[in-house]
Amino acid sequence: MQLDEANCMLEPGHLPFESGVKRLADGKLYVAVLTPMPNITREMLVHWFSTMKTFERYKMWHPLDHVSFESVDRPGTQGEHEYLVQENIGGKLQKLSIRGLKTDAALDTSRFDAAGVVLCRFSQFSSPAAEKNWTGHILHLARETGYGVEMRSRFWISDEELGAPPAAANEDPPPDSFGISLFKHCSEEMSYLAGLLPGLYKRETGVQT
Repeated sequence: MQLDEANCMLEPGHLPFESGVKRLADGKLYVAVLTPMPNITREMLVHWFSTMKTFERYKMWHPLDHVSFESVDRPGTQGEHEYLVQENIGGKLQKLSIRGLKTDAALDTSRFDAAGVVLCRFSQFSSPAAEKNWTGHILHLARETGYGVEMRSRFWISDEELGAPPAAANEDPPPDSFGISLFKHCSEEMSYLAGLLPGLYKRETGVQT
């Protein structure tokens, strides 16, 4: 699935490819991760992402792989936020700039209620300090289920940065092994989040879950 086909994620049910790593016809590396999150609510997710502003907070999300975190204010830009992070992915330190983008740049937000969407985060990333200057897009889409929510994460790697010429994308896309490592990392961090959120939300808000 290409980024411009992402609206198919708003259809009922699941797509044929919900979890795994795939090389697209144009050479991009595509990673899909489906994470069940029992007993998680929209309010918990909104609280988490709105308070994730320090390294200590970010470290909770993946205690092993998350190495550093900085929230950067970029007034006047198209992005909603920017994070400079370092993460161990596949045993290698990745230095990433992750810039939040408007959700409606990727999806038809008017369909969210009907699709049961409770949270959507759309970002573009680049790795200017890494061995390879890979760029791409990230989409995290959470929707209601009978047991809580499910997080459907998507990564398009070696995708051009929005508004940049095609040459901004690396001509040598990452190997499949990087996609496998990213799949593992995302699965783990979303599972960590599912485990810690109910208790953390109750402690910090006083709301019974």
